Amino acid sequence: MGVIEASGVTFLAVAGAGFLLRCAYATWVAGTTPILRSPSQPVLRVLGRLGAMQLFHVVP
Repeated sequence: MGVIEASGVTFLAVAGAGFLLRCAYATWVAGTTPILRSPSQPVLRVLGRLGAMQLFHVVP
């Protein structure tokens, strides 16, 4: 299971978003759903604009 703790992220640029998407892809390939734990507003904003929120299971 891939869990990404994202509560402390204060800024997310393209490189960081790309990293999150690569992590999500690796988790999907392994047969599980990536979990995004406590995403901050910058993370939600960028992934939302990219249309990538549906790739993650978001937990508070």
